[in-house]
Amino acid sequence: MARHFAQDTRGARGALGDAPARGGQARRDPSPVPAVLLALLVGFFAVCGAQLHAYDAVDWHSLLTWCAMLGVAAVASVLLTLLFRLLDRRVSPIMARPVGERDRLLRRRVLVAGVAVMALCWLVVWLAAWPGFFCYDTWAFNSRLETGRLNAQQSVLHTLLVTTVLQGAHALLGGWNAAVAVYTLVQGVVVAGSAAWALVRLERAGAPLPFLVCGIAYFSLNPFIVMFGLCSTKDTLFAVWTLLLVMELAGLRGGAGGKGGDGAAAAGSRRGGIFAAARCAVLVFLMGAYRNNAPYVLAVALVALAVVAVARHGRAVALAAGTTVGLACYLAWTGPVAAALGVVRPSSVGEMISVPAANVAYMASLGEAEPLPEGLSKLDLQAMADGWELCRQNTDNYRNVATPLLEAGATGEFVLYWLDCVAAHPGLALDSALILTQPAWDPTVESTSYNFPGYPSYGETQTSVFACLAEDPAHTDSKLPALYDLLWSISRDADYGGRPWLAVLGSPASLMWLTLACLAYAAARRNARGVAAAGLLALLSATLLLGPTVLPRYYWFLYLCAPVTVWVSLAGGRGGAGCRERGGDAGETR
Repeated sequence: MARHFAQDTRGARGALGDAPARGGQARRDPSPVPAVLLALLVGFFAVCGAQLHAYDAVDWHSLLTWCAMLGVAAVASVLLTLLFRLLDRRVSPIMARPVGERDRLLRRRVLVAGVAVMALCWLVVWLAAWPGFFCYDTWAFNSRLETGRLNAQQSVLHTLLVTTVLQGAHALLGGWNAAVAVYTLVQGVVVAGSAAWALVRLERAGAPLPFLVCGIAYFSLNPFIVMFGLCSTKDTLFAVWTLLLVMELAGLRGGAGGKGGDGAAAAGSRRGGIFAAARCAVLVFLMGAYRNNAPYVLAVALVALAVVAVARHGRAVALAAGTTVGLACYLAWTGPVAAALGVVRPSSVGEMISVPAANVAYMASLGEAEPLPEGLSKLDLQAMADGWELCRQNTDNYRNVATPLLEAGATGEFVLYWLDCVAAHPGLALDSALILTQPAWDPTVESTSYNFPGYPSYGETQTSVFACLAEDPAHTDSKLPALYDLLWSISRDADYGGRPWLAVLGSPASLMWLTLACLAYAAARRNARGVAAAGLLALLSATLLLGPTVLPRYYWFLYLCAPVTVWVSLAGGRGGAGCRERGGDAGETR
């Protein structure tokens, strides 16, 4: 492998230098603007994180705070600019280098062996966690199994899928543990298969052997990947749909290499465009049906695709059409179809006011909340303050105080009151939002969203990392107890054998910054497909910051998509073969 990588490097260096690019144009370094913008974010969050660690607040009125942010941003901009230039000259050419027939055969053999190893690793974990990780919001499954009712508070489509499989398996096998084991095994095959499919597409697109080996190890040995892949939460399959859509945006989805490549892009084929639009429509519908924040992001993506389609036509037309159809199907699913199924629709006002409730609760805990207007005289600010003190990284404790009042029709009064509080204390409002979302942008912070007293049941089912547990109606019956104990220590105690850097690498914040770095690098190299792929993930992550808490499972789509996101940002762009499958579309990447 080392010899193979060295040959790749020598070949890339021979093609580098400052030789003119294709078409006689001189090589241009990546634009520094995206690096500077990313550096500004780094400076802002680095200083905020340091002050929250030290003082539990950010001193917004201090000139030193702003100077520190600008200073960190200046250093980061220089380093990121140099890093992007180094990647552009040394790494991206290797990623986009054409692959010979001999090397292709070797890589395919390694890939086949790697997929076999991945399957074995996942099977061993499934046996250790027998009947699998049946946890997180299983009340929705139990409600349908016991009463037949569906609740829109959880994904209705996912509830239907899980309970249908459970009922069928239980009827055949006669036990709930066996039924859950069947579901988690089937889902694990789907998730592992999607990961393997991503590696296959990367191999066909020309990803070098060392990158493929790292991808195999990542999908096989990363506990966050394997455990969540075998978990019944809706976030797992949502990540699969996201991965497939990212591959669609990156041009990594389609027929076998050498047989026409990606159908939507191959020679402007009308049939290929229809298939691409159909795939996109299905994935957009599934993402919307699995998570409520997805349609808003996809609607924004639709506008962007429409603009590109008008300006450049080509593949964007198919993707825009598919997104439109998918969103229409989602609206039909949540409207008349849900009504026909008798879906119970609980009020979502509590979810919508998560961040405002955090702002008010934090100010109330400090005695800085504004006087209540007459329309909110029944709002218990002290209870909200107590909820903040109990656990400030989860809004459940204090937004639930306001929710009954809002459901009674006081939403407008609360929004106006919140705006008054923010106008009076903008620094405190920003502090509370940063504290609430800190695990999503600070890699050194571990989420404590369910580690609070008074709710012992949460202590058994929710942790900052993972619920290594099978809940009712199944129960854990490990076939490999020693491995299960290891998984337990990783998922429940965040124990990585005295290696805290492993916890940092596996945090949602680390994956968030990796995605932003990929987005900035793709933008710097005018890599449109890289921007589309990483941009979709960044937008989805941004919407989560408006939610009630930060949990790794909410961000698991970043974990699953990471290898594809990295490769697309590195391989696409000027003069490279990135995102082109052999025999397929050359496609534009600028």
